[in-house]
Formats: sequence, structure tokens, C-alpha cells
Amino acid sequence: MITGVIKNKVDKIWTDIWAGGITNPLTVIEQLTYLMFIRSLDEKELETEEFEHMTGEKMEKIFPQSTVGQSMRWSKFKNNDPRDIFNVISQRVFPAIKNMKHGRLPDFTEQGELVEIADDSSSDVQNETAFARYMSDAMFLIPTPQVLQKNHQEQIGAWIKPYLSSSLKYDVYDFSYQTSEYEALKGKQFQMLFVEDTPQFLPFISRKEGSNIKPATIYIRRGTSDEQVTEEELSYILERRMKHIFPVTGKPLVLEEHLEQLKILYNHIGPTISKIKNPEAIPFAQALKTLAELARGITGGYEYETEKNPLYPEESYEQFIAALIDKKKKKIERVLDLQ
Repeated sequence: MITGVIKNKVDKIWTDIWAGGITNPLTVIEQLTYLMFIRSLDEKELETEEFEHMTGEKMEKIFPQSTVGQSMRWSKFKNNDPRDIFNVISQRVFPAIKNMKHGRLPDFTEQGELVEIADDSSSDVQNETAFARYMSDAMFLIPTPQVLQKNHQEQIGAWIKPYLSSSLKYDVYDFSYQTSEYEALKGKQFQMLFVEDTPQFLPFISRKEGSNIKPATIYIRRGTSDEQVTEEELSYILERRMKHIFPVTGKPLVLEEHLEQLKILYNHIGPTISKIKNPEAIPFAQALKTLAELARGITGGYEYETEKNPLYPEESYEQFIAALIDKKKKKIERVLDLQ
């Protein structure tokens, strides 16, 4: 059973697609499967290119090497405007995977016409694979760029999650500048990752290795580049964390300071409380007067009784100190191997 954060994300994706007009659960699963398959083709191509780079051996590619063919790769269009992504997938990528043969995608002409891959008559492999038969009547049903954009954000979140500590909270935001007073921004779209400012978790360290990042390494933004921190910058980062955790002194309290604070807290609560004997025998008017006198510190001529304060800690300050001494003695004995 899917629970917790994963379930919430699945529910959100379902809600977004349902709001776009796709209400059949099987259709939702089918459309998401198409998107994951499209992405997996590019991931496989990236692995092939990395192998070629390491060995120098030429490998057969999935995507055509033309400009149009390369534009169908997930890594090429994922940061584009949602409308561009929608057009590429619906008009290029999806028709291409429907006509995929021999592990290769067909190309397109400059006019946008699909160039089918010829059957290999010399091959013993069947030209019509099970995949081709399944995809022959497949349809891309995601209705609008906005629905695709929302799912794209979820996928980005899933992609970056392994890099960030689970204690950090973050959001992915889209910024679209169809019009802008700054000419350079017109028609541009940006995606930004906002990590909540939590100084108590500094420094932020990647949990896994990426293309331009190493695990257990601290980076800082310097201008337009990400670089490893200097000793001075690291000192500032750690100092900020310490000041957040210990805002008064910027450093942990010593034993004497801890004990002094504890003693002050004990002094604000007494082990016993006093109350008037038989308060029900006092007339109402007199009871009000008595309360007013008690508020001014006047005890009056009433008889009082003392009872244990139910809020007082079971262990007194002295008992707490005695217990600490006993624990410390036992720890010393273990260190000296006296037990």
C-alpha cells in the first residue's frame, strides 16, 4: 500500500490530470506511462553517449541525429515553455514512438512530416514487435500544456529529492516572461528551486553525486557559478548555524550555565502549595474579600493546610544532581575498564 508523502504526490498528479478532463484511472496510468517511457528513452541515450565517450566505440542511437530528432529528447525540451513541451511531445515525440522500429525512432522532415523507418528484410527479427502492435492505436490525451506542466514539476521534484536532505523543505516554481520591461527576458521561462531557510541544518550537502556536484561537499553560489567553499566561507556558514541554535552566546552552554538555568526553573515552582481549610464554610462575599487579600499578599486570620504540589517534578534539584553524579561515576568506570 502506498502511504505518506508518495501517496500525497500520486493524489496530486491524479487531481491535476482529472481537472484537465481525464477521469478514467486506467487512462491516467496509461498517459503517465507514456511520459515515463519518453524520459527513459533519453536516459538510455545518455548512457550510450557516456559509453561512447569512455570507450571511443560507436553505438547505435535511439534518436535521429538531425536537429529535429535531437529536439525530441527529454533533456533537450524539459526546460522549455510548457506550450513548447506540449507541442514537441504531441506533434513529434508521440508520433515517433508509435512508429519506433528496431529500437530506433523515426526522423521528421523540415516540413514536419514523419519519415518512417524501412523494414529490415535481411533481419530475422520480426518487423512488427509486440511494442509496435500495442502502440498502433495509442493516443496522447493530455489536453493542455498546463496539465503537462504540473506533472513536469512533480517529476522535477522527484528528480531532485535524492540530492537533498529529508529535513529540508523546498518548492519548484515556474516564471514565465511573455512580456517584460527587460528585453532579454521576453518570451523566456525559468524554473527555480526554493529551499526553505533553515539555518539549524547548515551546511546543505548533496546526498548523491551528480553531473556537476559531489556528495559530502559544500558548495556556495559565487556570481553565476557554483564553487566549493573556502575556509572563511565555511566558518561563516557554521557560525550562522551556531547563532541560530544558541542565539544568546552563539556557542553551547557550559555545565555551570545549564545548572544555573535549571536551578532558576526549580525556584519558580514549589514542592508544596497552601490552601484555606474548609473554604466552603466562608460566606461568598467574605471569600471574594479573602481572594483580594491573598492577591495583595495578606493571609488574614484563616487556617491553612499544606499539600504536595502535583506539578512539581518527582525528582528534586538535589536528587537530579545526585543522579548525574552517579551516572558520571559509572561512565568513568567504563572508560577506565573498572567494571
